[in-house]
Amino acid sequence: MKINERIESSFDEVDRLDNERLDNFYTASQVYESLGLSRETIRYYEKLGLLSPLKQSGNNYRQFTVYDFQRLMIIDAFKKRGFTASQICSLMSLDTPEALAAELAGKAEEIREHMILLEKQLHQIEQDRCFIKELPQTLHQFTIRSLPLYRVCSVLPAITSFEEYADKVLSRMDLDHEDILNKLIRVVHFDHESGYLNSQICVVELAETAEEGQTYLHSGRCIYSAVASEIGEMNTMGRMFELTSSWIDGQQLSDQGVVYIRPRCVLAGKLPAFYYESWVPLND
Repeated sequence: MKINERIESSFDEVDRLDNERLDNFYTASQVYESLGLSRETIRYYEKLGLLSPLKQSGNNYRQFTVYDFQRLMIIDAFKKRGFTASQICSLMSLDTPEALAAELAGKAEEIREHMILLEKQLHQIEQDRCFIKELPQTLHQFTIRSLPLYRVCSVLPAITSFEEYADKVLSRMDLDHEDILNKLIRVVHFDHESGYLNSQICVVELAETAEEGQTYLHSGRCIYSAVASEIGEMNTMGRMFELTSSWIDGQQLSDQGVVYIRPRCVLAGKLPAFYYESWVPLND
């Protein structure tokens, strides 16, 4: 044997143990314990056709091979990368690197889109958390804050105008990712002599800039306060009007005769309570 052949053949030792076990059979219990898979998972893979273990003649017990172990580890790798069972079935039938690369690229794009959604959800949760955390300082207290620009998409006469929701609310939102409460702002007009004038519910969306021909809520400097109200409580608006008017007079400010009320969260305990943001636009 030439020296190069001898050196090359010496590397056969690397796979010797594995090659010696190619004809071995393993029980279902050995598979479960070795790979950390449940009995139900193995059965599910069999049902999908991802796994086809041999069966002993006579007792019909399943016999697993090294090939089955390898296949299960590949399936597990795809699963841990977020592929569904049906996607894994397709992946396991691919026979070219190019085809696999295309499937991986598609999955990567799917994950990126999901990450964008998760970032939006995280932002919403952080906003809610901050609102609740600030309640001891903001509940029925007043500060000056800047209201973002909101475009009015449609108008409802009342929160309970449920018969109009399909046309005026649901049609203007992403039902999979947006919630109804976040789209609604109650607009109440008033003056300091007569009090309440009129109100409506605006279905809104955030806007970066105002466009001609569109309707927007007033943005910019506002009197901000958090408000709590129990179900059935009728004097919340009147009480907040008195408190706000007194604070405006004390600060020598001038309002625009409108208040925007945005629902934020609900505590659904024995005495359910709604928490809102109140924004009163100020004159420059």
